[in-house]
Amino acid sequence: MNDKEKLMKLWHIDYSITSSDEEKSRKGITTALNKLLPDNSNKEKVIELFTKLSELKKEYGSFSTCAIKKMLPVMRCEKYWNEQDITPTIKERATQIKQRLDDINHSIKRISEIADDDVQKQVLKSFIEKTDLAKGLNTYQAGYLIYDKHSEKDKAVINSIEEFGKYIQREIPNNSLRNPIVEQVVKETMFLVREIWKKYGEIDEIHIELGRNLKNNSDERDKISKAQDKNFTEKQRIKKLLYELINNGFHQYKEGTEIEDVKFEVTPNPESPADIEKFRIWRSLSKGTEKEFKDLLEKEKKDNKEYIPTTGEIKKYALWLSQHCRSPYTGKIIPLSKLFDINQYEIEHIIPRSKMKNDGFNNLVIAEWGVNKAKDKQLAANFIADSKGKCKYGDTEYKLLTYEEYDAYCKDVFKFQKAKRKNLLATEVPEDFVERQLNDTRYIGRKLSELLAPVAKNENGILFTGGMITSELKNNWGLNRVWKELMQPRFERLETITENKYIVHDKDEHGNPVIHFNVKENEKLDLKRIDHRHHALDALIIAATTREHIRYLNTLSAADTDEEIKNFKRTLVKSKIRDFKQPWDGFTKQAKDKLEETIVTFKTSNKIISTPTNRTASWKTESEKQPKKIFKEQKQNAKWMAVRRSMFKEPLGVIQLKETKMVPVKDAFEIEIERQLIDKDLEKRKTASYVYDQYARQIIKEVIKRCNSGIDEKDSLINEIEEYLTKNSKKIETGKVNKKGKPQYETLYQFAEREYEAIEVAHFIPYKTKRMDLTKKDYVEKLTIEKMKNDFPYFSFINKNYFDSLPNEKQLIITDADLTISPNRKTSAFNLLMLDHILEYNNVPKEAFNAEGLEKLNKKAIENPKIGKEIKSITRLDGTVDIEDMFNGGFYETDKGAMAYFIMYENPKIKKRTDYRSIATHKAIEKIVKGDPIAEDRDGFDKIILSPGDLVYVPTKEEIEGKKEINWINKKEISERVYVMRKSTGKQCYFLKSRISDLIISYDSDSKTGEYGSQNLSEKSDDGIKIIDVCIKLKIDRLGNISKTGSYQTSSTTNNNAVSEPEVSYTKRNWTLKSFNSFEAMEDDQLAYYAAMPPIERLKALKELTLNAFGFKHESEMNAPDRKLKFDE
Repeated sequence: MNDKEKLMKLWHIDYSITSSDEEKSRKGITTALNKLLPDNSNKEKVIELFTKLSELKKEYGSFSTCAIKKMLPVMRCEKYWNEQDITPTIKERATQIKQRLDDINHSIKRISEIADDDVQKQVLKSFIEKTDLAKGLNTYQAGYLIYDKHSEKDKAVINSIEEFGKYIQREIPNNSLRNPIVEQVVKETMFLVREIWKKYGEIDEIHIELGRNLKNNSDERDKISKAQDKNFTEKQRIKKLLYELINNGFHQYKEGTEIEDVKFEVTPNPESPADIEKFRIWRSLSKGTEKEFKDLLEKEKKDNKEYIPTTGEIKKYALWLSQHCRSPYTGKIIPLSKLFDINQYEIEHIIPRSKMKNDGFNNLVIAEWGVNKAKDKQLAANFIADSKGKCKYGDTEYKLLTYEEYDAYCKDVFKFQKAKRKNLLATEVPEDFVERQLNDTRYIGRKLSELLAPVAKNENGILFTGGMITSELKNNWGLNRVWKELMQPRFERLETITENKYIVHDKDEHGNPVIHFNVKENEKLDLKRIDHRHHALDALIIAATTREHIRYLNTLSAADTDEEIKNFKRTLVKSKIRDFKQPWDGFTKQAKDKLEETIVTFKTSNKIISTPTNRTASWKTESEKQPKKIFKEQKQNAKWMAVRRSMFKEPLGVIQLKETKMVPVKDAFEIEIERQLIDKDLEKRKTASYVYDQYARQIIKEVIKRCNSGIDEKDSLINEIEEYLTKNSKKIETGKVNKKGKPQYETLYQFAEREYEAIEVAHFIPYKTKRMDLTKKDYVEKLTIEKMKNDFPYFSFINKNYFDSLPNEKQLIITDADLTISPNRKTSAFNLLMLDHILEYNNVPKEAFNAEGLEKLNKKAIENPKIGKEIKSITRLDGTVDIEDMFNGGFYETDKGAMAYFIMYENPKIKKRTDYRSIATHKAIEKIVKGDPIAEDRDGFDKIILSPGDLVYVPTKEEIEGKKEINWINKKEISERVYVMRKSTGKQCYFLKSRISDLIISYDSDSKTGEYGSQNLSEKSDDGIKIIDVCIKLKIDRLGNISKTGSYQTSSTTNNNAVSEPEVSYTKRNWTLKSFNSFEAMEDDQLAYYAAMPPIERLKALKELTLNAFGFKHESEMNAPDRKLKFDE
């Protein structure tokens, strides 16, 4: 025990060996001790004792070895305490705290007198009964003395804005904080503080609102540790079960009581964590409990160890589950055989990831693919309630449970899964789900206090407040009423749209008029959260909160006994205990005015690609120490690229389809010449055009062969062909007359026994294609003959012999579908099979492609010698190839929301905009990689580029017509007309008022109403002006200063980009201000500037100066009567 190093290693062995299997545990201990005690005779005895030790709980690993060594000296007492182990720094901190407590005689009632941001109240309370602050401390007290963060601010001194900028770079380098969200918030706050310092000077005090503390206690950590162990064991068991199910098949229930013997339609990978998790989630949808599973598998061991039952028991297990595992939204069975087909069933987030990034097991279910897509960003309970028993995605309609059925189903099936049941029935993001966000907030507050302490000029310049205090002051200062007044115009507009009443006029307890909002369509409406300006309102209250407010509210219960609190009461409140005075006269009105002027901005990053940094990990062992994981950064590669936006759905294939058309006779000759030129290039011949008319083709070949010019002498060969055509042509009257009344003629060319005006040629058109699984219900259930004609290559015709062999009722189906009946063309084996199959079911795809129908189809396919195998998927045409769909040599379908930019061109002379278009992310990436601009320049046009998150100002009709100038100083009027660009598609661009954070009522497809359009966005402003036709792109800095980018449509008098003198105007360029000691030096500098210019540019500049000096706009005006310059005296 005297050898501390060996004792530490023995402890490390005991802590590290965690296996519950005695044999495994003994083996691990033996291996470790052989290294530690290679020649010790007591080794076997030590091993025996180790194996009998109880396993250490995980919570004892919450402190590092280094931390424990520092904390133990002040935690020890009696004979184990040694004053020599206490460092001077710790003694100094202990003395400071003791001195404060001595000043108030250790009275807990007076603790507020000595508490501040350096030594907070909870710290002082923990030491209130201690006489010696350097021994016998608990972990909290020891941690404060050793790891005091408040002392750090004394080390940093910042005297200027320049020093502050360097301080930010030094203290928060990229990727330095543990959480990227925290880092982004902290950096943005620091930049804002810098801008405030620049404009308003040194900062006296900074106020920060903190989130709640949600630190887990040891019991909660123990639960988490046990749950992780249980999950691991369960996943291992599922892996082995999947292998058995794959190898031997299984039984499953159809809807009802019918049982079928099946295999997986899409085989899972038992080694894939994703597939194991999907099976685990699927099993969680069962009403059965783990006990019932164990009862079913009688041989399963009672100690929960891994056990693989017999094949018969596996089948029984799968059958039992298939009866109970159902979709929570439709209530229908999710067949195990289809579970791993991502086109039918997928993992679904109950609380959408867009609202809370929670990928926990209790936030996941399995649902039908289309239902999941229809649910989109809604909470599950809200989706079911709003859908009213049905939903639609694409052309497929799904029958859902009613809300009453859903509620009963969740309470019944998930009665033993409390967390999942709670999530399924939640109508807003549950408190539990914001835990990480609150912890982030706590961490942000703590980090900001450290970083900003050197900035605040006052000694105690950082003030912390809490959400409860902010809420109480908001109500007492009349700001809740102000908020309702700000929201009232939105509800008035909505009343006009829906013709419903939402505003309720009432009186408060004092008889003063008040308003409330009653929205039956959205009973969970949170009035605060529908407008982004609630952040500004909270910030205003936090800024006006004083230390006295915080102390008073935190110690209200002691108000009658503490003289200082009584003084606070007299200063802060009116007659009632919680009736607070306003910070200054007129505060509430000024708050409303400033909120009306507030323009909400969004931090946007237009980066769509970035250069990634790769690191490789390796383990390094130094002497006898534990291996250490080290990271080495790889050298940058020019080809590395990280795409920061969503780009595509699944990739598209390309197929070349032959089509025929009539062309002039001379063109047919040229087509044959081109084909002969590539005669030996087999790859090009596959898609080269050719003369389709066999008779004409033979004549054309003979004519070309008889010509004197060779095939590679194209120009002279064409001349000979033209001579041949002229000799063998004749003009005949068509029987028609032209506009002048003269007869019209057509030219016929004699080809042996036939005459041609035009010749039929074949050419190949590239089409995009998709592979569609025949088990994908939302597709195959619409697969009629009409859709096959549109989707399948060469399905537009059928052979006449086949048509004649059909009964009359089948022929009628074909003629109704408008298929061409061709006497010569043959139908492919696949098309004939599909046509024959759908006709058998009278063109009803739901019957033709259900399980029974597909089985019959595949039986025919196997028996067909030209096919000879099952048909699992088909190739569907997806339109002709557009060069815009190409990326990196392939064709892709743009993902939803993957439009990176919206481009507009404006003619500045007539103030008209044209050529609106969206640019997809992948197209933008190609331009960036090539070094091309996102939008090319056009002579005579200004280009305007918008991205999601960009702000625009929409002028009023008077401002557009030039009757009124835009007053950029009046922020109240400006803020009312600022919109944020949200998304675009094609030539359409959608916006929303920048201040709106959530809609009062979303668009309802049945009633065709909502606060905004079907996209829950709008192309027009609230007063009906189409935004893209007139909008002015804005740039707003952190302090709310507005600047315009690009051109904008308004009267010329509002153009403040010009410097004007009486009758002289110079267009403003990139001006540089210089100072000179004499006029001669100024003239020399100007002459040097012009001398450096190219001759042509020098003449242009001289011409422009001359015209401007004499007040001429154009050179033609120089012939007008003389004009005199007018200067102010």
